[in-house]
Amino acid sequence: EMNNIVVDNIVMDNVHHYPIYITLGNRNRGPLATTHTGTIKNIYISNVRILNADTLSGIQITGVPNQPVENIELRNITIQYKGGSSKYSAQRVFPELGKGYPEPFLLGVTPAYGLFLRNVKQIRLTNIQLQTIKPDERPIIYANNVFGLQIDGLTAPLAKGVKPVVFHQVNEMSIKNAPVLQLNNVQ
Repeated sequence: EMNNIVVDNIVMDNVHHYPIYITLGNRNRGPLATTHTGTIKNIYISNVRILNADTLSGIQITGVPNQPVENIELRNITIQYKGGSSKYSAQRVFPELGKGYPEPFLLGVTPAYGLFLRNVKQIRLTNIQLQTIKPDERPIIYANNVFGLQIDGLTAPLAKGVKPVVFHQVNEMSIKNAPVLQLNNVQ
């Protein structure tokens, strides 16, 4: 179980893989009668500056289908990506972690450069600034099976002809102060 974690005031440079990575797997490697899927909840990350993040992904937060990651807050986060991914990366079907080892490079490039959210309940994003060194042809956000998504303040570049977000089964959503995510651009 991972609960009540606070991370504040961090600078990272030349980050490989995913600079913010919160993921829950379902490895259950002990005796079958005593193992169960863990939990991740009540995580607060603030005042983080990330430079030269590689192109795999910036922020990835994932639970498992019947056990979402819960109550996550990201505040005052700035991420500069190397960028350069193509529209083909945006169309990639991103695998579930399942029983696999939770190592980011094993999963590969996410279909969004900024935030990849899957199986999440209650997430708040406040004052998120994303930048790319080279244009990236993926959406800013990919969200699947998310309940309770709140965004207040998000800036990010968007390549020409790219939808800013891809939402599947996203409920109870509030987006403010994020002109790049205007709802008429959402697919």
